[in-house]
Amino acid sequence: MTLLSKMEDNGCVSDAVTYETIIRALFENDENDKAQKLLREMIVR
Repeated sequence: MTLLSKMEDNGCVSDAVTYETIIRALFENDENDKAQKLLREMIVR
């Protein structure tokens, strides 16, 4: 995920709100596989 990588590179820590926003946008754009992958990544963290 490019946005999350850029955030981390700039010292920003992703929180639940960040993940939820991106996951919701992915689902709304029918990118379900990416959304599910990101959800699993969020759970691991």
